[in-house]
Amino acid sequence: MKKLLFSLFALALVALASSCNSDSCSFTGKWKVKSADIQSEKLSATILNMAKEELMSTQYEFTKDGKISMTIGESGVGNSGTYHFDSDTQTLTFDTKNSMNMESHLTSTVTACSQLEITLTERQPDDPAKEAIATTIYTLERIQ
Repeated sequence: MKKLLFSLFALALVALASSCNSDSCSFTGKWKVKSADIQSEKLSATILNMAKEELMSTQYEFTKDGKISMTIGESGVGNSGTYHFDSDTQTLTFDTKNSMNMESHLTSTVTACSQLEITLTERQPDDPAKEAIATTIYTLERIQ
């Protein structure tokens, strides 16, 4: 379950970074999750609520040099890594490692972007060859 939650959060980071090359959307800076919706027919409501609570408490920081870090709630648990944006497909790949050396490779799609908000859609797992477990749609709001 922790791995699923970690994947959901890491996917969130990937999606946000995908807006990096958009002229109308600069994501460099700090962001928080403004709203989130996680849909799944495979996961219980309890797990979905836990994942949403964690996602809603997460802050992201993106730098101009392609690095990203996130902090989950008051626990201070975090991940850091790098990202790559494909402007043709509006997809972002994101490679991260947490404090327990768990590595993740994730992909997200930017569905809307402005200077103040970015809306992302993610499929878990992001590998289309694997059965979908959940879909997350969330909006990030610039805080700095």
